[in-house]
Amino acid sequence: YAFVGIPIKPSTEKPGIMTFRMTEPQFKKFQANQASGAPSQEGNVPKPKEPEQSESGDGSIQVSVDEHGMYVLHLTMPQYKLLKYAFVGIPVKPSTEKPGIMTFRMTEPQFKKFQANQASGAPSQEGNVPKPKEPEQSESGDGSIQVSVDEHGMYVLHLTMPQYKLLKYAFVGIPIKPSTEKPGIMTFRMTEPQFKKFQANQASG
Repeated sequence: YAFVGIPIKPSTEKPGIMTFRMTEPQFKKFQANQASGAPSQEGNVPKPKEPEQSESGDGSIQVSVDEHGMYVLHLTMPQYKLLKYAFVGIPVKPSTEKPGIMTFRMTEPQFKKFQANQASGAPSQEGNVPKPKEPEQSESGDGSIQVSVDEHGMYVLHLTMPQYKLLKYAFVGIPIKPSTEKPGIMTFRMTEPQFKKFQANQASG
């Protein structure tokens, strides 16, 4: 029921596992369909919410549910460092099925705790990296601003020109130039210190 109105087809990269890749608007519709509720039947497994969303495969985080009902999360080392705080209190150890990829398998209660830890935000101690927060929304297009972390640990921000004009003040003191990988989209890549300064500039208004 949650896939109603979403024109996507799954791939079968592993036997018995259906992998769905969605754009941000498609995933929002998926969540909206979930929120509206399933038909009255038992045994429906909710689709995990992706902690970070990216339209490119580089910075995306894969979450799936296997045939045993376990929530499977695939992370690179930079992504794990970014989300390490969300595993607090969850006794799971990753496996390394693919080089450079850490695979975590969680029960539904463990995954709910993982999401709750995410929602509460990263703690300020122990040098944990805070989860990138979405900058202020603009009214251009669907208003969403994408922030992700690529495989090199760089913070990637995609802005339209109206969004950039709105957030131009937040780039003060950050010596970076955008690239234009897609027409009409400015892509900024920042190191962790640069992104923290970007957030600090946002907070100061």
